[in-house]
Amino acid sequence: MTQPDGPDDRPRTGVDQIDDALTELDGIAEQPVADHHDRLSRVHESLHTALHQPADLPDDPALGTP
Repeated sequence: MTQPDGPDDRPRTGVDQIDDALTELDGIAEQPVADHHDRLSRVHESLHTALHQPADLPDDPALGTP
């Protein structure tokens, strides 16, 4: 598996909050290891928030939604 060379090569999820959180990881390998915890913690919190939001369901009479 090849790693993306830069932000333009990264696959997009289509969920802005998730894509923005993953962008926070850009360049982390070049940063001092002591700084990794804070960055990873922020990314984790952003992903946790994004993934635990209720999904917007499409209008579907079969599901009983308006």
